[in-house]
Amino acid sequence: MLQNLKNYISSLSAAKKVVYIITVFLFIAAGTSFSFASYLYFQPIGNISDKVPSGETVSPLGFFGKAAQEKVESVPDNRTVPSPLNGILYTEEEAKLWQSRRPMAVMINNHVDARPQWGLSDADIIYEAVAEGGISRFLAIYHSKIPDKVGPVRSARKYYVDWAKEYDAWYVHWGGASTANEANVYDYMRKIFVSSIDVPRIGLGEPFDRDPERLKMVAIEHTSFARLPLVYEAAYRIYPDQVRQLRAIESWKFKDDALDDKRPNISSVEFNFWDLPSFMVKWEYDPKTNTYIRFQGGKEQVDAVINESLRAKNVIVEFTLETALLDEKAHLLYKTLGKGSAKIFFDGKIIEATWNRSNIDSRTRYFDINGSEIVFNRGQTWIEVLPNGNALTYN
Repeated sequence: MLQNLKNYISSLSAAKKVVYIITVFLFIAAGTSFSFASYLYFQPIGNISDKVPSGETVSPLGFFGKAAQEKVESVPDNRTVPSPLNGILYTEEEAKLWQSRRPMAVMINNHVDARPQWGLSDADIIYEAVAEGGISRFLAIYHSKIPDKVGPVRSARKYYVDWAKEYDAWYVHWGGASTANEANVYDYMRKIFVSSIDVPRIGLGEPFDRDPERLKMVAIEHTSFARLPLVYEAAYRIYPDQVRQLRAIESWKFKDDALDDKRPNISSVEFNFWDLPSFMVKWEYDPKTNTYIRFQGGKEQVDAVINESLRAKNVIVEFTLETALLDEKAHLLYKTLGKGSAKIFFDGKIIEATWNRSNIDSRTRYFDINGSEIVFNRGQTWIEVLPNGNALTYN
C-alpha cells in the first residue's frame, strides 16, 4: 500500500504535488488542534485556572481567543422558610423540626467565674440585663438549634420571665426570687402562664448536671449545665397537657446582609450596665463577616463548647426604667411593657430607634425615627437592656 502511494505521488505534476502536500499538512494540523482542545476540555476546572471568581468557570475556548469565562447557572436554593426568631432560611424539611417544638428560654450565669459559657453561639436571641449588684445575666432563646450543653444555668428574675413570654417558651432556671414582694417570680409565672422548668424540681443526673472540671476551680453555683434535648423530654413529662408545637410568634422583618460597599464602618460600640469593669461590654464590628465580635471585661468572650468568639448579626441596645426594690436581696425590676428608646447596630451602621411592646402576650418591636419598622439581618441578635440615661460610645 505504501509503494502504491509512492507511485501515485511520483506520477503527479510538480504543481499537483505541492497542492497534495499542503492538503495533508492542513489535515494533520487540524487533527492536532482538535486533540489539544479535547485534552483541555476534559481537565478539571481547578487545573485550568485558580483565579476564577466564585460562581464562574473558565471555558476551554478562552485559550483560543474566544470568551474566557462563562457564567454558571446557579442551582435553585430550596431554603425558603424563615425562622420567626432569627430570620435564617431553612428548607421545608428543616423547618418541620423547629415547627414541632416550642422555644426554650434558659437563664445563663454571667459572673466572671461562669465564663466562658456553654452553647451561647447556638441561641437565636440573647438578652443581657443586670440581675443584681451590677452583675449581668443572660436569657438565651433556643429554637432553630438545640445544643446538647448550655449553661451555667442560674436563677430566675421577673423581667426575664417577661421576655420568655414573648416566645411562649419553656423557661429553664435554677431557682429564683421568692421574696414576699413583687419580685417573686413563682407567683408571677403562674399569673402570666409561663411554663417553669426549675432545676430543683427535676434534680440532677439527666437533663441537668455539674461540670467536674469547673468544680475544681470555681464555686458550685457556676458549674451547672443543661442538656436541652433531655430538658424537652422533662418539659413534656411535667406539662403533659401543654402544646408541644411552635405556636404563632410575631416575626420581625428580616433581610440579607448589605453588600460590602454598602457597609459604613462603625467599628465598635461600648457601654456598661453599672460601674463594674468586669461587665463592661464592647462589640467590635468585623466588616468581612458583617458580624459584631463580643468582648466583656476587656476580654474576647467565647463559647466554651466550640472555643470560638461570640458573634452577633444584630446588636440592640434597649433603654428602659430600672427600679431598685431595696429588699434584703437587692432585687431589681425593669420595665418591659410600653415604649422606650433604642440604638440598633447592624451592617456597620447605627440606627436611632424606639422599642414598643403593647401587652404581655405581644413581642417587642423596633422602629426608626420615621416610624418604619426595623428590618434586621438574618442571624443571631443580642438585646442589651440598659437603665435610662446610661452612656453609650461608638466610633
